Amino acid sequence: MKGQSSLPEDIGWTIFIVIAVIFIVVISLIMVGKARFDNYGRGSNLIYSLYFVSISTEPYLVGESLSFYGIRDRQFFEHALESAVTGSLESSSSMNVPAELKLFMEAYEFRRYAVEIRSGGKSVLNLDNILTRCGTAGDGTCVNKYSNDITACGIGRVEIDDAGVCSFYQTCCREEPSSIPTDATRCGPQGIGICSKDLAPPTRRSDIFIPACADGRDYYPDTERCSSASLNGEETPVCCIPITTQNIAAAQTAASAEIPLFFNGTSNYDKDSDSSIEVTIG
Repeated sequence: MKGQSSLPEDIGWTIFIVIAVIFIVVISLIMVGKARFDNYGRGSNLIYSLYFVSISTEPYLVGESLSFYGIRDRQFFEHALESAVTGSLESSSSMNVPAELKLFMEAYEFRRYAVEIRSGGKSVLNLDNILTRCGTAGDGTCVNKYSNDITACGIGRVEIDDAGVCSFYQTCCREEPSSIPTDATRCGPQGIGICSKDLAPPTRRSDIFIPACADGRDYYPDTERCSSASLNGEETPVCCIPITTQNIAAAQTAASAEIPLFFNGTSNYDKDSDSSIEVTIG
C-alpha cells in the first residue's frame, strides 16, 4: 500500500540506528579513556578541576540550605536578621541557635567549617569546628604548651587567661601581630603567615601524624621564603598561618560565601549594610 514502508526496510533502519548508537558510545569511551590517560601523572587535572568547583560552590549551597533551616519557631535567616538588628543572640531570643546550628553543620561531616553572623563590624555569632576558643572574650586558642615551639604560644601570639577552658597541658594564646619580631620572616599569600619552627621531628614514626605547626595554625607550603629562615638562632623552615576564615580562604584550603542580611532600600540598610552571614567550608 502507498505510504507504508516494508518490513525489511523497517528492520534496516533499526539496525542502522543501533549501529550508530554503538558507534557513538565506543567513540565516547575512547575519548574519556584518552583524557584520563593524558592526565595520568600530571597532577590529575580533570579530578582537580572537579574538586575546585566543588569546594568553591559548597559554601553557597550550604548557605542557601542554612538560610531556610528551621530552628524552633523561626528560620535561621530570621534569627540572624533579628540578632543583627538587636546586636546579640540574647536580645533576639536566639540563644538556642548555636547548639542547633552545630547539629546542622556536623551532619555534613566537613573537615572544617565556620559560620559567622556579623552586624556593623561586630561578630554576633561565630561557630566553627576549627579552634578550641578560650579567654574571657573568646579571642584565644588553646595551644599545647609542650609543643617545643620557640615560645609557649609561638611567634606572634601572647598568653592570656584561659577562663577555665583549656586543659592542664594547654595555654590560652591570642594572636597579637604587634608582638611579631621585626626579624621574623613573613610568608604565605599576602604575608599572612610566619616562618616558624618545625614541630614535627624528623624521626617521627610514619604511622603517627604530628602537625608541623602549633595548634591554631595551618601549614602552608612556602619553602621559597622559609627554607633558610631563622629567628634567635632557631631554624624556622615552615610557613604557619593563623587559622581565621579569611586566612584559610586566602590560602585556598577553604572557600567562603557571604550572604548579606540587608539590601538597598530597606530601613536598616544605611546603619547595618555590612551585616551578613558568612559560611566557610574546607
